[in-house]
Amino acid sequence: DYFMACRKSAAGGDHLASAALAGLHEVLDGKKEIFSLEYACHSSQIKRWFNMTVRSLASNPCQLVVTHIDITAHRVLLAATEDKIMHEHALLMAIDSVGHGIWDWNPRTDSVHFSPQWKAMLGYADHEIGDTLDEWQKRVHPDDLPGALRDIQRHLDGEVATYRNEHRLRGKDGRWRWVLDQGKIIERDFEGRPQRFVGTHTDVTWHREASDQIIKLTQAVEQNPHAI
Repeated sequence: DYFMACRKSAAGGDHLASAALAGLHEVLDGKKEIFSLEYACHSSQIKRWFNMTVRSLASNPCQLVVTHIDITAHRVLLAATEDKIMHEHALLMAIDSVGHGIWDWNPRTDSVHFSPQWKAMLGYADHEIGDTLDEWQKRVHPDDLPGALRDIQRHLDGEVATYRNEHRLRGKDGRWRWVLDQGKIIERDFEGRPQRFVGTHTDVTWHREASDQIIKLTQAVEQNPHAI
């Protein structure tokens, strides 16, 4: 029970649990359509970060779907590029090798470096995708593009500390893949204008499809409670 667990931790002074509890209530009360929260889940052997997303069922707003996605690669990328704790090329290769696509965008020139894994995630070879923002933009689902561009602009304008958006990208085979797109401005010119915006793509298709199946199953049970 998420509410019980969050209440117990919040009572003990856990600020993240308090934030999660508040977010659950905001979605449940209809104040937000989606709530997301990043949190750490470290052990003595490894440090990991996750993103918790909460959505309500369209058929029954009193029921919630909660998913957790591993975003460790994204957090490591941002920490390393900001703190220079690791040779950048080696870092990008390491993150790319574990299945997270990387993009490195210059907002002033619109040139973008898409990593080999970013392209492979959509079924393309390295040479089949160029180095302009349009390569991403033309593959975004038309229903998702306005929201993605809006969230990018909010970060460019300084309204939010990081960029985050979930949207669909069309693969080479014509199928849509859901991605969790996250990034941050890490370099500005002498006038303060963004000139390097770096981020990651994480394939979350399985998570979205699982959520959709839960929603469909719940709706089916509600419509015919004796079917199962």
